[in-house]
Amino acid sequence: MTFETLGSTPDLPSQIEVNSGPERYGTPFLALLAKVAARIGAQVLVEPTFRIAGRITFKNANVVYFRKKFFDINPLGSLEVGRDKHVTNFFLAEYGFKVPEEVAFVSGQRRGKDDARPRLEDAIAFARSIGYPVVVKPNLFTRGILVTKVFNDEELTEAAERIFVKDDIALVQRYYPLRDYRLVVLDDRVVSGYRRIPFTVVGDGRTTIRQLIEAKQAAALRDKQEIDLDVDDFRIKANAARAGFELDSVLPRDQRVQLLDNANTSNGGSGIDMTGKIAPEFEKIAVEVTRRMNLRLCGVDLMTEDVSTYSDNHIILEINGAPGYVNAGEVKEEILEELYLEVLTTLERAGTKDTSASHPRALV
Repeated sequence: MTFETLGSTPDLPSQIEVNSGPERYGTPFLALLAKVAARIGAQVLVEPTFRIAGRITFKNANVVYFRKKFFDINPLGSLEVGRDKHVTNFFLAEYGFKVPEEVAFVSGQRRGKDDARPRLEDAIAFARSIGYPVVVKPNLFTRGILVTKVFNDEELTEAAERIFVKDDIALVQRYYPLRDYRLVVLDDRVVSGYRRIPFTVVGDGRTTIRQLIEAKQAAALRDKQEIDLDVDDFRIKANAARAGFELDSVLPRDQRVQLLDNANTSNGGSGIDMTGKIAPEFEKIAVEVTRRMNLRLCGVDLMTEDVSTYSDNHIILEINGAPGYVNAGEVKEEILEELYLEVLTTLERAGTKDTSASHPRALV
């Protein structure tokens, strides 16, 4: 078994450590983390089999742990509340923030005899009252899983049935035809921001939609990116059909077809960097949302017409207490690097002191 250090070490040339890509570390996130750790003289010990969890030891002997995108920076209770979309919206609305108009509902099969919680019939009545299309999503799941834009009662019912296989609660929300932005807050300021663009394919006159999707999957696999993109996703088929195509249709040159309605980069979406271009009012809102929800590091998902110009026409779509690594091609690597440099610097001050004489090196 070979022992090497992901961060700073006198035994290996720093050029090798810093410039090694995701093929060495397993994921772009770990490669980025190792690069940032080297800058501040920290060491990263990664569990070698699955490479999803690790320990960071700083020069001052403070230690913190991480698992995937979760760091020792936010309180557990606040993280759990932030995962619950409906509960989060309740509290944000209490503070006066603009949140989606919605109904949270449960499966009729899971309601008790005297259970007064809304169910599918109530969700359909709500959708009819505000007008289709609406958005249906799981209450707890992240990464855009099963987020579906629906246009009638039948589609709403189908989306809800799929959700109830995985989650006890579903949400139906008003559809807002606005742009989607992620503002990442650390303590009292926005450290990065980007526009999120839903997964879209562009035709070349020779390639089918299916092949374009498979090419995106192959590129993600090659680049060690973690994306959830299934060519047989019912949402992809439905959106292709609405555009007048099937999965095996050859897309005309320069024809663009948006295949998913959610803008998560984990679902193949892309990003346009907006760091330094965000209206001060929106930055203030994002920081205040983070503070009110008792978080230090938070991804605030904001929908508005243009994040560079303040408008009352906006909503806080969701929050994410573990915003993690961004698979967004237009978000500059140096911005991500500076974000995690700030995160690690903050954690260095807050970690628990490890008084052992020496530390095992990372297993790679």
